[in-house]
Amino acid sequence: MGGLAFASGPEPLHVIRIPAKQYPKLTEQYRKLDKFIIATSHDIPLTLYENVVSPPEVPGKPDHGDIDFLVEKPLSNATTQDTAKALGAVRSVASGGGTSFAIPYPEHTDTYFQLDVNVCRKETFDFEVVMTSYGDLWHILGACATRFHLALTNSGLYLRMPEIEATHKKDSLLHLTSDPDEMMQFLGLNVEQFKREFETRDEVFEWATSSRVFRREFFEKETISVKEQRMREKRVMYRVFVMEWLPRADHLPRPNQVLSREDIEEVIRKEALTHFHKHERYTKMLTDHQQRLLKDSVWKRIASELPLEGKELGRIMVRLKEKLYWDGERVSFGRPRGEKGMTRVDLDQQAVDEIVEWAVEYWREASQE
Repeated sequence: MGGLAFASGPEPLHVIRIPAKQYPKLTEQYRKLDKFIIATSHDIPLTLYENVVSPPEVPGKPDHGDIDFLVEKPLSNATTQDTAKALGAVRSVASGGGTSFAIPYPEHTDTYFQLDVNVCRKETFDFEVVMTSYGDLWHILGACATRFHLALTNSGLYLRMPEIEATHKKDSLLHLTSDPDEMMQFLGLNVEQFKREFETRDEVFEWATSSRVFRREFFEKETISVKEQRMREKRVMYRVFVMEWLPRADHLPRPNQVLSREDIEEVIRKEALTHFHKHERYTKMLTDHQQRLLKDSVWKRIASELPLEGKELGRIMVRLKEKLYWDGERVSFGRPRGEKGMTRVDLDQQAVDEIVEWAVEYWREASQE
């Protein structure tokens, strides 16, 4: 929350930004959440978390709005109050998958700093640590990856499927990997350099622009999206990269003039499916999507061709749906399931035409049932 979780409300606290000199000391002191042994309300000693990591921050920051900890999972039934007790916090507030704590600032009266504890899933913990490292680094890389139909989230690297995205965005992501090393290697990034940690902000920017998905033109005013424009306005590191660092980076390569972006998109898609062994899953997602579109078209066409509307149309549609049975890529219709005389066909465009024809002929009989 950037240190603002307790800045407003009926009883706001005086929460200060943490000076860079104090930040490492406080971080190390409170990182012991995985070793804290506390007494719960039942006087049972317990350890709070299995793993606690504070992702590396952007080098050179003069101060920090809060301390962020990612924790793998609670090791017991410890409550927020138990964690607050271990931290010595005076107040807490939940937000999303984590909790912010207000902790007294050492040697200051009525002054506090903010510490955020975010609980992560065990299977994606390492990936989330990487994705929350170095401030806006992954916002920069994410803005590039999305132009090649890739998506970087806290849970993994995904292939975006535009064939599905247009109508069913939620189901259009094909998971490639939740291994951060695999993700960085695929994007053409130096894994070992990342693990050695960066000493300056310029090193972070240089590393990001070494990715094979980086293109300078993605950050030019004429090509940015509304979302990216808002990010530029709100996120300091992102804005510095786009407005200050990038214009001075004359050493960066210019766009590839041999292959178009569409050609590169196709190359990356094929490489992703092969590298992560996802051809079968990709084909299955496309098939499922096509089947869903055909099913949707059945009901849209029936509704448009019946001489009914409103509640009467809704009642007949319910009756018709009782006579259709979907079985994967096949559909049966016309009679109760299993009875002789039922029509059973593969679900394709011809089947859609047959079902609509049947519905137009049958709806009056259905209305009498």
